[in-house]
Amino acid sequence: MTARPASVAALLVAAAWARASAAGGPRAVPVLVNAEPKASFVLIYFAHQRGYFRDEGVDVRFAPIPSGRAEDKLNALANGSMDVAVTAYNTAMNKALPAAGFKIVADGSRRSAGKPALNYFLVRADLAGTVRGFADLRGRTVALLAPGSFPHFDLLRGLERAGLRAEDATITFAPETALSARFAGGAFDVASVREPAAGALAARGVGRVFAGSDAAPSSGHVTLLAYSRRFMADKPRAERFMLAYVRAARDLQSARPEELAEVMEKSLGVRVDSALLSRFQVDRDAGVDVPSLMADQAFAKERGLVAKELARDELVDLSFLEKALRTLASRRKAAGSASE
Repeated sequence: MTARPASVAALLVAAAWARASAAGGPRAVPVLVNAEPKASFVLIYFAHQRGYFRDEGVDVRFAPIPSGRAEDKLNALANGSMDVAVTAYNTAMNKALPAAGFKIVADGSRRSAGKPALNYFLVRADLAGTVRGFADLRGRTVALLAPGSFPHFDLLRGLERAGLRAEDATITFAPETALSARFAGGAFDVASVREPAAGALAARGVGRVFAGSDAAPSSGHVTLLAYSRRFMADKPRAERFMLAYVRAARDLQSARPEELAEVMEKSLGVRVDSALLSRFQVDRDAGVDVPSLMADQAFAKERGLVAKELARDELVDLSFLEKALRTLASRRKAAGSASE
């Protein structure tokens, strides 16, 4: 992977999003979807590049959130300036819901314990010999993308296993571009970084994998698909979007990493190592891992990161996914009858 300066990469990605959104067939009312140059977004790009959205009569337009901040994604869903977002559970959801009205509707990506992960911790290369495990984080500065997200929970669990408290390390938060740049400049000792940025930093010799964290410590959700209240109210479009999304999730299971790398490059103009994309996992039917989601929320409550847990129905709406699965089953049945 060749790293590009952040400002240049941002311009290239923005132009590529515009090209991707302009490509395709006849125009319908556009569905605005957040997009980021991250390996965990490959399913959205796969669905777009392979024509699943077009087939279902959905015009998807990618609209990046400039800051990349989780709170800004949630605000865009809440105010209706974004219809669909690929995001991750974080405790800002507990503050926003139920008033904000958005809901988690499908899987975005997930991880399996012990398998290669797309989000992991890096330690500065000059500290790699002394900061080897969570027990070595006492007095160290650890940077995360968002508070109350799964990397934050991974960090807290790691500290607890090592007999430390959250207060024993300095935990700070920064948007991804700023986090990567500041980590490279030596501002942080350890940082949680997503692919492909993590691999680029390692390739430059800036950081090394910390404590074997590139193998997922647990199984569960990573990213999630969320609908805004306004989009959910437009049932025909919301249902067609989900149909296309589930079809793509199923077909992606047999896609080669090289195919996914090609999808990323065509969508974003950014090359991603196909070996990284072999790490991408999503449920075949795009089903939400509700137990792991609720367990993370309970962990956040126990650690004082949220004042109140959301009920399942305040956080998740699986009706669009269930409708898509019924429709696809009917299509298969109809196709089977027609072939007899």
